[in-house]
Amino acid sequence: MPLVLEPKALARAALEELVKEMVEGLEELRPMATSPKARVIDPTSLLTARELLDAALATIRRPGERTDDELAADANLGYATQLAVLDLVKSHTDVPRVPRPRPKSPP
Repeated sequence: MPLVLEPKALARAALEELVKEMVEGLEELRPMATSPKARVIDPTSLLTARELLDAALATIRRPGERTDDELAADANLGYATQLAVLDLVKSHTDVPRVPRPRPKSPP
């Protein structure tokens, strides 16, 4: 599902900021894909996650001016890549699937 459905509905500055946030989000995911804290079940899936990160960032950071439609496409690529990387890392490492319950408060 795309993050930006109608690029013309957003101001250019908003699209540019959204692309910037997607790049920052992708960079924040890199340590999860390169050095996960949990046991790795399938190393090739983490390699795929790293390759997705690299390809998406190279595409988004390509030189040149962008139209509003291209900015929206870059934002959508960043968003989809974040979801895919998170899925690959969580599905192929031994991270907890459900958060641990919170400790009960004393009565």
